[in-house]
Amino acid sequence: MARWRIQLWNRKSLFYKFAFVILVVGLLPVLVLTGFIFQILLTRYEDTLKNNYEQVATHISTNLENTIDSYNTISKMIYNYSSATDNLQYLNYLNADKFRQVIEQEDAKTKINSFLRNVQSADSYIYATHFLGVNSEGKKIDYHYSMTSNYFKSIDIYENDVNYSNWDKESKNLQVVKTHKNRYFNGMEKEIITFGRNYFDIRGDIGDSKYVGTIFIDVDIERLVMLLSDVKVSSEVTYYIVNEREDCFFSNNNEAIRENLKDYPMSLENSSEQLVINSNVNKYGLKVIVIINKNTAFMQIRLLQKMLISAVLFSTAILLLGSIWFSKRLTRPINNMVDSMQLIENGNFDLQLPVTSDDEIGILSARFNQMLTTLNQYINQCYVAKIKQNEAELTALKSQIYPHFLCNTLEVIRMTAVENEDEKVSKMIQALSLQMRYIIGNASDTVPLSEEITMIENYVYLLNCRIEHSFLFHVNAPNSKEIMVPKLILQPIIENAYVHGLKPKGKGGNITVDVEKQDDKIIISIMDNGVGMNEMQVEKIRKMLMGNDMGIRNEYNWQSIGVKNVHDRIRYLYGADFGVEITSSQAVGTMVQLFIPDRKECE
Repeated sequence: MARWRIQLWNRKSLFYKFAFVILVVGLLPVLVLTGFIFQILLTRYEDTLKNNYEQVATHISTNLENTIDSYNTISKMIYNYSSATDNLQYLNYLNADKFRQVIEQEDAKTKINSFLRNVQSADSYIYATHFLGVNSEGKKIDYHYSMTSNYFKSIDIYENDVNYSNWDKESKNLQVVKTHKNRYFNGMEKEIITFGRNYFDIRGDIGDSKYVGTIFIDVDIERLVMLLSDVKVSSEVTYYIVNEREDCFFSNNNEAIRENLKDYPMSLENSSEQLVINSNVNKYGLKVIVIINKNTAFMQIRLLQKMLISAVLFSTAILLLGSIWFSKRLTRPINNMVDSMQLIENGNFDLQLPVTSDDEIGILSARFNQMLTTLNQYINQCYVAKIKQNEAELTALKSQIYPHFLCNTLEVIRMTAVENEDEKVSKMIQALSLQMRYIIGNASDTVPLSEEITMIENYVYLLNCRIEHSFLFHVNAPNSKEIMVPKLILQPIIENAYVHGLKPKGKGGNITVDVEKQDDKIIISIMDNGVGMNEMQVEKIRKMLMGNDMGIRNEYNWQSIGVKNVHDRIRYLYGADFGVEITSSQAVGTMVQLFIPDRKECE
């Protein structure tokens, strides 16, 4: 009895099935509903978070563009140059051309520094102003002014910081230089963002103005700090102001300022850990990237998820205890019935199970007792029926026509054709007779490949005798006598190659059988140059080979039965690593490959 109980334990008895059903019925709706509700909450929370920070990114981008617009206006002062001490009223040139004229004068330094001072005074956040260019003789000139420092260290340092060697000297628009340190002035170093505008000689032809120089306006990074002071973001949010090359101009992550985010140890793609929001690139080539840390941002929603999981686990424990109690009460009578059935297994057919209730278990016991009585009545009749069945089978065997008789008859017909000098009919009958003897010959499931090839050559000969355009048949099978293959695996493939490949082509073609050995496998490739198949047709055959149908069912009958039969036989004999594979191309042809193990002798 203990053995039966262990088997029930291992085979998932009714006890476990009832317990499982109760758990599924009780928990599945709760799990589905909980998952659905949580997914909705998570999706809506993420959408809301994304919409809010898209607005933040847009707000920052708009304020940034408005701020840069103000410095764009200031940079245009170079085209409206004026000074109370310039005494240039007698000069005859346009106001927009005065600055160029001043550059050529002897006291240019004083007047240009005065102009740069006026530019700096236009905004309290302007740290310094500079003018770099060339005079009419092509000589480089540079002027620098700062209210907070009177000593300018080096033009080389400044040119390097603003990348003047690569400066776009043809641009008519304000250009923005990435954030850098003011290393070129004495005093405390500050983070600086620089705006530059080119100045041209407007006397030339329209569209062909000559570059004169560039005014650079250094703005303290505190201007951006003030600009973004009204932007309230939580600790899990990091924003970056970058150009199209992703050089970081400003960020609430101070370590990223002046870095290129492509080289910075961070990802700018959405992932399971972060949400990335990009604003549109403004007219100055800048955009805002907002990165939200999901682990921190979703902390509250994750807490709710844990609470829901705890509730589900508690419900699971209650349902599990209830299902165990109910299942034990239900399966205890069944276990008692199983213990009694062990006696019946030992041959005691006179046993009657006790009927202790009127429920389904009691009805089952009563019907089982009735089954035992009926079984005793029919047990002797079974032997009589078996004897009669054997007699019927013997009679059926006697009534069958022996295949050897048919082969002998074909041989008589062939000899008659020889006597009548009809050589073609004689060869055809001989080929047919050899095929029949091969089919009904040795019952062994495997034969040497050489015998299979000989049978196929006879089959091809018969085909070519009855078709208008004969096709060529080539075989490349070294050591074919040593290779053992299942019987009749080539004929269905050759027949398919002719019927579905060469025959629709309407003229003769080629069928080639190529045999090669790879490691411990024999690969038999049957190739034709027929009409081929498209990928949809090939995929249909591949699914058929992997399925349970005996072929492909069309409107009238089954197709590819032979190929399916060959595939199933190979897999049955040798395992799932072997079988049939098909490749094809339309108007090129089809190749069928048979994979079998390399075995030297018949099993």
